[in-house]
Amino acid sequence: MMKRMLLFALLAGALFACDKNNPEPEALIPIGIKTVIGDAPFVLGQDYPNLQGRLFRFDFLQLYVSDIKLVKTDGSEVALYSADQDEPVWLFDFTKGKVIGTNGSKAADGTLRTEAFAAPAGEYEGLKFTLGVPAQFNGQDPVTYPTSHPLSEFNGAHWTWNSGYIFLKIDGQFDDSPTADGTALNGSLTYHTGLDALRREVAFTGAQYRFSLTADDKVAAPLDMTFDVEKLFYSDADTIDMVEKHLTHTTNDYDLAEKLMNNLASHAISLP
Repeated sequence: MMKRMLLFALLAGALFACDKNNPEPEALIPIGIKTVIGDAPFVLGQDYPNLQGRLFRFDFLQLYVSDIKLVKTDGSEVALYSADQDEPVWLFDFTKGKVIGTNGSKAADGTLRTEAFAAPAGEYEGLKFTLGVPAQFNGQDPVTYPTSHPLSEFNGAHWTWNSGYIFLKIDGQFDDSPTADGTALNGSLTYHTGLDALRREVAFTGAQYRFSLTADDKVAAPLDMTFDVEKLFYSDADTIDMVEKHLTHTTNDYDLAEKLMNNLASHAISLP
């Protein structure tokens, strides 16, 4: 009996040493977002017609994304982290053309991509993420973060008077003329949404999103999402008129801020 126990202990020790010296194989995969309007690329500073035929443009666009997780086919989830920060938060700054909080890149078609995150090799059926900043960080003082951090005050994405981060920040112009003739874009667009209640969860999971990651020292094809800005302004139940609804700092027009975040999460962002 003693010999069997000793043999079991030796085998268990050998297996533990094997697992320790041979960790689970890892693969590499980036996450990206591209702005579009319909089937065409959406470019900041360029004029586009809205659903009512009025010209508008965005001059500034930022979006916080957090808690990115890959979902395995067995239902388990793998949280992704940048190598140089502990907080799973990233600021997609389309104005600067980069993702702050990661050593990412900007593709030729305008897609902003994160670094290639490490994840276990295996079979996956999609991803999940949050639009906004997690509650445990939303009340933090932005001056405590270095300028390169996505939560730094340097990014201009924090309300000092509202004690929180701006999840979606859009500044632009629109044609506010009575005839909508497009001769001048004199109306200002200011859409700044935040507060914990407006954080939104997004999931793209299922058979249509399945992919494999292999540990072959190559970066996998990125998971590139599209952000259709036109879809920010409508849902099945409502359409946002820029003339009537062109300003929100969330607390002054919570209804508008909520509609924008709901539209963003439900259909403006998609994974082709």
